[in-house]
Amino acid sequence: ARWQEDGEISVIDGNGERLLAERAADHETLPLVVGAGAGPASPPLLSALEHLPEVREPLRALVRVGDRRWDVELISGTTVALPEAQPEQALAQLEDLQNEHALLDRPLAQIDMRVPNRVAIRVHPVLAGGLRPLLGGA
Repeated sequence: ARWQEDGEISVIDGNGERLLAERAADHETLPLVVGAGAGPASPPLLSALEHLPEVREPLRALVRVGDRRWDVELISGTTVALPEAQPEQALAQLEDLQNEHALLDRPLAQIDMRVPNRVAIRVHPVLAGGLRPLLGGA
């Protein structure tokens, strides 16, 4: 994977250790983990993602939050908040939700999975009947 910390991106191995001889620019297709402590904490999630293609494909980055839990940022702009405990199980649940309901294909702002056995979804304000785009410049 690639690890972004303090604005610097480095390549890490399967244990989350930096590979100093590798240039991140040569590995753009590797997943990106972001934040302090993200490299060493990432192996269980990266391993889980190997078996979850429906979550791995739209993945932009795994972001470490407070050095205790993860957010998944998708290419679509959706953020998925994972629980502190057993985030790998939440990723598997997200894969199931994608397979059953195409959840990740929908224009969502956030999916919150931090509470066990509960998924909260926030749609974009325009879709929720909130902010409306101005038509005709008025």
